[in-house]
Amino acid sequence: MKTQTPIINIQQVRLLDVFVIAPFCFYAASFKSLPNHVRIGLAVLGAATFIYNGNNYLKNRNKK
Repeated sequence: MKTQTPIINIQQVRLLDVFVIAPFCFYAASFKSLPNHVRIGLAVLGAATFIYNGNNYLKNRNKK
């Protein structure tokens, strides 16, 4: 069975989450036209994404 080389590795996905997805969630949460529960949910999701993926990136950056 052949093993395929991934186009993007998991560490790159974590960085994408930290530098693109989490800030986008914070940005979207800043819109006053959204209901408060949606804004709070986006802010919590952004914070959780940043903390979880940032922590995992730092733990695994030297593993190979």
